[in-house]
Amino acid sequence: MRASVRFRRVVWAAAACIAVAIGLAGKLRADDVPGQVFISTGETRGVGEQYFVDFRARRGALFGHTFIVYGHLGAKGDLQGVEYAGNYPADGNLGLVVGSVVPVCTTIGPVQDDLKAPATIIYRRKLTRAQFVQLKAGVRHIRATQHYWHLMFFNCNDLAVEMTKRVGLRSPSPWLIPHAYVAALREMNP
Repeated sequence: MRASVRFRRVVWAAAACIAVAIGLAGKLRADDVPGQVFISTGETRGVGEQYFVDFRARRGALFGHTFIVYGHLGAKGDLQGVEYAGNYPADGNLGLVVGSVVPVCTTIGPVQDDLKAPATIIYRRKLTRAQFVQLKAGVRHIRATQHYWHLMFFNCNDLAVEMTKRVGLRSPSPWLIPHAYVAALREMNP
């Protein structure tokens, strides 16, 4: 009896958080054009090798998906040595549904849709060499440690939160839907 009451409370709390996130998303989406790229130069100075990280959101099965793309910028601003990292349930859409209730195995890396589906918003941040090294170390660390995907406790935004900390950015709540998360991240780090 006690477990079922606790379970119902968790389900109601999760539903309330999702409702709040959807409400906030509507407010944050109003100014954004789907697919628009927002670029911030950050604190990089001088010449030499340029580094970047993109915080991207795309449409997906439930709420969408947040992931990062990082690498080098060529002399003309073209992306080079690009790598992808995202946190996605290992069992795909089934994992999304089950992971809304209980933790499921996760994949840290790109999924097929990250490579082919258009992003609804991209926030590109130029990085110093030191920030880039920290970012790569953060991705390696998350890949090397065991994580479980859960809608409320370790979702795709949580990976982005970890990477923002690594490069010294402020991060919004991971409970926003992906497009709203990237939009809020951009607003917090002009």
